Amino acid sequence: MTEVNLSVVTPGPFYPGDTVQFSADIAPDGFDGPYSYSINSGPVQQSSDDPLLFSLSFGDPGTYPVEIAVWNCDMSTPATDTVEIIVSYYTTYLPVILRNY
Repeated sequence: MTEVNLSVVTPGPFYPGDTVQFSADIAPDGFDGPYSYSINSGPVQQSSDDPLLFSLSFGDPGTYPVEIAVWNCDMSTPATDTVEIIVSYYTTYLPVILRNY
């Protein structure tokens, strides 16, 4: 079984504009590097770094799936893993002033 393990390095919660760092164990069992990989079906890149570190920014509140696909010439199908990032709205707390009349 070939696996790639994607994890979030940056502690949450996450807000619009935050940069989130990820770590991916891109050395699927039994296969040699270098590996080709893509993140969210983006441009294909190559690396022999294991773990692979990368970061993404998210502009708007919402839930974002982040998927990495890893393969080399010996693999018939890519190894993939997905994590979800939840980007929240900023919250502001205003002081409450109580007055006795």
